[in-house]
Amino acid sequence: MTTEDLASKEKPDLSIVIPTWNGLELLRRNLRSVLEAQLRFLVDCRLSSELIIVDDASSDETVDRVPLEFPSARLVCRAKNGGFSKACNSGLGICRAPVIALLNNDVQVDPGYFLYQYPHFRDPHIFAVTAKVFEGEPPVFSAGGRFSSFRRGFWSVYSNYDIRGAESDEWTSQHDLLSLYAISGFAKYDRQKLGKLGGFTEVRLRAREKRLCRRTDVQVHDLLQAFYNTDPIQVFRSGQEIVQFHNKNGESDTQ
Repeated sequence: MTTEDLASKEKPDLSIVIPTWNGLELLRRNLRSVLEAQLRFLVDCRLSSELIIVDDASSDETVDRVPLEFPSARLVCRAKNGGFSKACNSGLGICRAPVIALLNNDVQVDPGYFLYQYPHFRDPHIFAVTAKVFEGEPPVFSAGGRFSSFRRGFWSVYSNYDIRGAESDEWTSQHDLLSLYAISGFAKYDRQKLGKLGGFTEVRLRAREKRLCRRTDVQVHDLLQAFYNTDPIQVFRSGQEIVQFHNKNGESDTQ
């Protein structure tokens, strides 16, 4: 099997979206792991996937080099830089699969990454699945399931939790580990539920981490259930930011 087999179906089972801005070197460093995970997904599950790279008006050679170096990927070129949310929505708008995987361009995934997360969407209540993330060399736990706490008059939503050790394997296999939200740089979403939310809210956020925002005109109720999957190992390599946003004063804000 070759990479051309990955999207051989008229309608794939999984859509992978990677937004990027001036990130050619990051794609060269990390995209091979995504292609390997796609192939493993195809061979082990007999399920196909499509890879969509959204270039957010880069000034490097991304637009010229991606079709040559990664011919199995579909390249979407934005004429104007719009930031993370708009870049994601540009990719989400052309996805054909029922499950969508978002990845940052500086993320490397385990070969079984899609293999482990995809089956959770058999549950009709699952909206998103987030992953366990490691950063640096040697790898150090960076992010996992999210929970909130009330302190100093505000809700804090950036706390992580993880369950480790061989003694916990049996317990985790029998329980659903919920997360307050899925981190968009390494998460999967139910396409239909994501569509009901209208995708990502296209507002300027200074925080590097972007979360899916609820639209006030959409009644979601029990649609939004995020699951924390502890199986796949994912290595997050800090590097260049994904996109850049130019504010109204002409100043450049990296997001």
